[in-house]
Amino acid sequence: VDPSSAQDTADIVKARLSQQIHDAARMSDLASAPSSIIAFVKQLPESYLHATTVEERKAHLSLYQTYHERLDQPGGCVQISWSTHNNSRLHDKSSVVLYAVFSDVAGLIGTITSILSEHHVKIRNLAAFSTVHGVAVDTFAVSSQHLRAHETDSYRV
Repeated sequence: VDPSSAQDTADIVKARLSQQIHDAARMSDLASAPSSIIAFVKQLPESYLHATTVEERKAHLSLYQTYHERLDQPGGCVQISWSTHNNSRLHDKSSVVLYAVFSDVAGLIGTITSILSEHHVKIRNLAAFSTVHGVAVDTFAVSSQHLRAHETDSYRV
């Protein structure tokens, strides 16, 4: 057996085992979650569970519930909240997290990114998902000298 081939195989096994352990940990996060979060997550692709933290799921669920409560009201089809205190995988110390839940219509992410750009807000990272019922559940890690913590902590549209 070629030593480099053996090392490659060992690296592949290590990577797969690491992924399985990571997946098991994510599932245990979900196993202890309230039934409302479990029902919510089941509407999203499997990749949502792997790409989000418990805190992000809670933020998305809150917006999703508000979305459904206000869907028939003007502006109710878009729910947004900001966070500066976050454990998001997308978040770092120099960014703010924008959570968005909205009716998933072609072009809306483009509209959001255009509006942020017009206000000199840089998108550092984005995670975008859609429920089986056509509701977008997105997280934007953004940065801007124009965003101040006190403006974002309680802002909700």
